[in-house]
Amino acid sequence: MNRITDFVDGFIPDNIPKKEATLIRAELTCHIMDKADFYKDIGYNDMESIDKAIADFINNFSFKDLSSIRNKPKAIILI
Repeated sequence: MNRITDFVDGFIPDNIPKKEATLIRAELTCHIMDKADFYKDIGYNDMESIDKAIADFINNFSFKDLSSIRNKPKAIILI
């Protein structure tokens, strides 16, 4: 979970309101944890499942997805 938390925290910009950041953090963490659970269910170990879930998120992420979470579009800088 720490690896997921570190990834999500690094993904959320510092310049958004705390309440919105908390909601986005929860949504992204849940999404990645669900995907990691899927990989565990099909036989990957804990670390591999988290790595694959994060890689899937990075490869499939759309700024539109984040806008729908916040209900208004904003630019995000990925580091």
